[in-house]
Amino acid sequence: MTFGCFARSSSADRLAAGVSKSGRALVCFLLAGCGGGRIGDLPVQWQDLPLGPMLGQISLWIFLGVVVGLVAAPSLFFLLRRWGAYRLDGKLGWWLRLVVAVFLFVSLPLLGGAVGFWEGMIRAADVGVRESPVGKDLLPRAGDVCADGLLFVDGCLGGPAEAKDLDVQAFLGRLDGMQEQLAAKLSDKFMDQWHAQHPEVKGTALEAWAEFVAPRLAKSLIERKLQKQLDDFGMHHLEEELRREAARREGRPMERAELGSLIADRVLLPGVLRTLNGWLRGPQKLLLMLAVAAVLLPVAVFWVLRRTRAGRVAP
Repeated sequence: MTFGCFARSSSADRLAAGVSKSGRALVCFLLAGCGGGRIGDLPVQWQDLPLGPMLGQISLWIFLGVVVGLVAAPSLFFLLRRWGAYRLDGKLGWWLRLVVAVFLFVSLPLLGGAVGFWEGMIRAADVGVRESPVGKDLLPRAGDVCADGLLFVDGCLGGPAEAKDLDVQAFLGRLDGMQEQLAAKLSDKFMDQWHAQHPEVKGTALEAWAEFVAPRLAKSLIERKLQKQLDDFGMHHLEEELRREAARREGRPMERAELGSLIADRVLLPGVLRTLNGWLRGPQKLLLMLAVAAVLLPVAVFWVLRRTRAGRVAP
């Protein structure tokens, strides 16, 4: 939204991407308490992390995962056996069913515990970020800096200079107007170049269609560019939250402290948690696929053996 207005060059794009990557690395450094050093005036120590609640979440979800695996293993085995998925005559079939039973009774609780571990890590990361210096000190200060930035941008767009509060509805109106002006300039430039290259379309239906499409396409491109800049800075839903707050306040301005708190709690914090969630969900999904494979693989083995025996018996 706002940052994109001042970052149009390719070098600015690279800078934004670098800020995004370094910001994520900073979050990892803070969460891990690497070295127990200081970042600015923010001390980061292992004891600053709420290790008790975090380990409690991990232990709880490991236990729940193991319990689910212990319940699922016999239930799935007897259900699939009743449906004939493990049907195979002879001593070979008996031994294979025994192997499958042991395999399910061992693998599903282990995989369930592993899935629970990663679910606990996700919940522990939520608690750790909120209760550590990251959530209590760093993100609120970052929110205050962003609030100052929005007040500065509002002044650049024609709002009151050196204001201490932000009329969110008026700010969004000025921002929409700026985007429309940029879209209009981009559309006019495109139409001028198009007319210069194709003078024969002047006065035709094709020209009317281009005049209808060009402004909308330009506006869509600008909005996508601005949203990408917000994503690079980890502020995915800033505009959405500002519009929601403007509708709730019905014209009442936001003080700087309220604006900073909104950005920290509803934009920056969810962005950090979303990033951590995305990292931690990957191994969990892999383990879930392994659990599904552990159930389906014996069924496939029995099916292949039945088909092989049927082929041998057939004349």
